[in-house]
Amino acid sequence: MEARNKKLKYAVVSIDVIVVDKDDRILFARRAKKRDKGKWAFVGTYVPPQFDNLEQVAVAQVKKETGLDVKLTHVVDAVDDLWLEH
Repeated sequence: MEARNKKLKYAVVSIDVIVVDKDDRILFARRAKKRDKGKWAFVGTYVPPQFDNLEQVAVAQVKKETGLDVKLTHVVDAVDDLWLEH
């Protein structure tokens, strides 16, 4: 059975964060894990179902991956057609 057709007990939500500094430079992170290792990407993660504040998760993820303290200023988009791929 395809992952897309599996019935989940919760919605799969993910976030990507675009970090821009005062000089309008954009931060990219180089992937360290097996899948996509070495590729450049925005900071991001899947959001565990117990969290209901995406802004808080976004700021915490940037801190975890980069060590930077950031302030969220804009939410660019929300997508409602996410699915978990194994």
